[in-house]
Amino acid sequence: MVEERFDILMLLDNPLISDQRVEKEARSMAKAGLKILILASAEDSAKPQQEDRDGYRILRVLEPFFKHPLRFGYKRKLRETVDFVLRFNFTVLHCHDFQLLPVAAGVKANKPGIPLVYDSHEYLHGWPYYKEIPTLFNRIKGFFVWKRFLQQERAAAQSINALICPSNAIGMLQKLRFDSSLSPLIIRNIPEDQEVLHIQDLRTELHLPPEVHIIVHAGNIHQSDEDVDRLVRAVKSRTNCHLLFIGNRPRYYAVKERLSVSVEAKGFVHFLEYDPIVLHGILQQCTVGVAATETRYLAHRVGSSNRIMEYTKAGIPVIATRQESHEEMSETFGHIALYHSNDGASIQAAIQAVLSDRAGYMRRAKAASGQLSWNREIQPLIDLYSKISQQHLIQNSSK
Repeated sequence: MVEERFDILMLLDNPLISDQRVEKEARSMAKAGLKILILASAEDSAKPQQEDRDGYRILRVLEPFFKHPLRFGYKRKLRETVDFVLRFNFTVLHCHDFQLLPVAAGVKANKPGIPLVYDSHEYLHGWPYYKEIPTLFNRIKGFFVWKRFLQQERAAAQSINALICPSNAIGMLQKLRFDSSLSPLIIRNIPEDQEVLHIQDLRTELHLPPEVHIIVHAGNIHQSDEDVDRLVRAVKSRTNCHLLFIGNRPRYYAVKERLSVSVEAKGFVHFLEYDPIVLHGILQQCTVGVAATETRYLAHRVGSSNRIMEYTKAGIPVIATRQESHEEMSETFGHIALYHSNDGASIQAAIQAVLSDRAGYMRRAKAASGQLSWNREIQPLIDLYSKISQQHLIQNSSK
């Protein structure tokens, strides 16, 4: 038995090199005085096995067997991992996403008094990712893995005491799929409030005069080359508009390489490396943010976009692809113009809508920025965990 007691034990299916949602939750809980331990995957990590970060502890000790539910020995590894987790002394079990939910359910079966919270980051049932696998054999194999994950998630979900989701749409769909009486707790991916660091003037860095509008696309580039080209042409069709891509993923570098030699993009498309420390300050200097999220599958259409929250917290207007969470924010705050990613005229119309009423969109964007707060968003979960932890201490002291 590991004697040190933790209020919250989190299960995580990656090595926590960078996972903003997990880090924000753990950091906020630690600031509230809760003792947090994250058991993370030990795969492909140059990070140390144990790390203390921002008031919480990470142990990268979980063998990533859970990524392969059809492999020989999976059930044995599952039992061993359940036994390993049971060695720790904790009050609440918080499971991030679906791959480790069978482990969490196994722990719950052994200790029924432990509250189990499922933090469902996405709608797996609406995300048939196996269709993207290139070879037919591996695609068929991927289909059966996906089906097994779905079966495991639905079965294990019968053990949960609380369900957390990043959007209302995912919460509603998961509640229906699990046939659950639980009311999902919606915690959107709102950036933390942060002090804006002094950074170089963006227009000086890009050699742009004050009258030029900077249309910024920050984060992952999910669009096809054709959709990227539509965006490029839409921005180019506007007088005094330049396009800025900010990123650090392989797709970003592929787009940068292609557009850097494109005659069509020459002179008005720019690229900056993603740096989370200065991103907020850079976004504040832009005119409009582009939130072009993947819309191919239902899981994408009902998800919650990190970048639209980042733009909104920076207080800038947004043009965004049509998906449920974007439409909700547009109706609530009025700082978003929606468009269809495969329609160049629709993109142009969205840009035109914002620039023709720039003062109004900016005013509404600033108001939205003031209303979105990660601290307020996470507080109900902190209150719940603090209450459970306090009750646990009282029960133990009376024994």
